[in-house]
Amino acid sequence: MTRAQVIIIVAIAAAIIVATNLISERRKKSILEQKVRKRTKELRKSEEEYRSLVESIEDSIYLVDRDCKYLFINKKQLSRLGLPIDKTISRAYSELHSPEETKELAKLVNQVFETDKSIQHEHRSLRDNSYYLRTLSPVKEPDGRVAAVTVISKDITALKQTENELIETKEYLDNIINSSADTVTVVDMNGIVRDWNKGADGFRGYRADEVIGRQNSILFADPEDADRIQELLRREGEIKNYRTIALRKDGKPVHISMSAALLKYKDGVPIGSVRVSRDVTKDVVLEERLKKERDNLKLILESMVDAIYIVSKDYKIEFMNRVLIDEVDDQVGAICYKAFHNRVEPCQQCKKAEVMTGKTVRWEWYAHRMNKTYDLIETPLRNVDGSISKLTIFRDITKRKRMEQELD
Repeated sequence: MTRAQVIIIVAIAAAIIVATNLISERRKKSILEQKVRKRTKELRKSEEEYRSLVESIEDSIYLVDRDCKYLFINKKQLSRLGLPIDKTISRAYSELHSPEETKELAKLVNQVFETDKSIQHEHRSLRDNSYYLRTLSPVKEPDGRVAAVTVISKDITALKQTENELIETKEYLDNIINSSADTVTVVDMNGIVRDWNKGADGFRGYRADEVIGRQNSILFADPEDADRIQELLRREGEIKNYRTIALRKDGKPVHISMSAALLKYKDGVPIGSVRVSRDVTKDVVLEERLKKERDNLKLILESMVDAIYIVSKDYKIEFMNRVLIDEVDDQVGAICYKAFHNRVEPCQQCKKAEVMTGKTVRWEWYAHRMNKTYDLIETPLRNVDGSISKLTIFRDITKRKRMEQELD
């Protein structure tokens, strides 16, 4: 093979290698271009999905740089501003908002850039006097540097109004409770006092800070009463006019009447109880005095020669003295018109209605069944619980009436 032939072969081989390399490069470039197109398509799709998601959210969302220039803004925020997108993008926040609002946002944006942390705060818009909860979060470059801040602004005007109404209602109720002369106590399910109104300072002698956080058993003369009340509330859900003896800070016993109800969480689980207690020491003293007077009255009535009985407002016989029992047997607990007259309804001449108004009535009654005439005195009798019963004293005047008739 001649030198010229060798050179030609080498040249052809070199040409083939170059051509092969070119083809390989073109293939690589084509594959790369396909990957870039695919990635671009994916990014575009992701952007569209992200934008669709952002636009579907009811909250205002926008992106600002460190100088508080709008980089992105969703339709909700555009609607709030009342401007088209070409009038907002790349414009400074200060151009569209008041100096006070601009200063407030700039401070928050700068804080996010400095701390690289999200922050949240309540904002009151001077534009429409609405309340917003704004969340500012950092947007980072691949190297970790903060490049912008995303602001999500949620309208909480209705929530704020409800919150203010609840605060006003709580303050109103607190004023009522604190002005009450009764003790209003909140006790949790472990028996710990959690709240104590000012009215409790009076007859209990404790200040709120001396009671809150302590077991409520210290408030009773019998500490076990605290457990009994707690058990009643667990079982019944409420108690009314529960009588017990409380203990003042100075150790003096106080008779109280307590009404209480369970406090429940929204899922129905009990979390404690609210208790209203009233000092009834004077009432107890009066009741004891009335009971003593009533007992003395019964002794007097038992010693009388006249027949006597007492009936309640619903015609139930509450007392009969020995004279009447010997004549008609013991009928205590029965209905008077059934026991005495074998009737199914009250007697027409019954004076109970008049007596219940506080009047004393005296009249004569002829008993056909016994062929006797009686002189009756019927008078109101106040009971320990404040109710009124009818006390009837009747004397047999049959002989006297016959003598009068004979004389006539």
